[in-house]
Amino acid sequence: ALLLLFTRQPPKNGGDDGIRFKGGPQVACRVYRPSSGQVWDGLGPEPLRPKDAIQLPVSGADKPHVVVLAMDGAGSVTHLFDLTAVNPTPLPQSLVVDGASGAERIFVVFSAQPLAAERIEKSARAAFFQAGSAIESLESFGVNGRDDVVVQSLLVRKRKAEVSP
Repeated sequence: ALLLLFTRQPPKNGGDDGIRFKGGPQVACRVYRPSSGQVWDGLGPEPLRPKDAIQLPVSGADKPHVVVLAMDGAGSVTHLFDLTAVNPTPLPQSLVVDGASGAERIFVVFSAQPLAAERIEKSARAAFFQAGSAIESLESFGVNGRDDVVVQSLLVRKRKAEVSP
């Protein structure tokens, strides 16, 4: 199952979003639940619901080249975004949770020089199988031949869509 069915612009709150970065490459997480209008920072143990939107502001600092991937519990990798982010920058669009249940991991890869997404995807898949195909325990991975890469990730737990009778 893929994390993305479609993308949605992050909700506008009319001002400062309150997220601050200090130091090296970092990723933050803000979740918007359209069914209730709730917005909160971070991912907790409670599964997200279908149509919840995730916005990931990123700051690359000295590693401004950013590639964002999603990996599902079967090891399928989806390349989501490439961007340059020296200062705090939101992803171009929010990630919207699909109706499949289970866990997925979003990887944010920072590097000093541009990286080919295919190379990162290959490294992610190899790390997944080395981790025993356990997406919950795969928090990071190395990119072969590159020591200027920082990989951060977020584990997204998803609740299955409820079916109306």
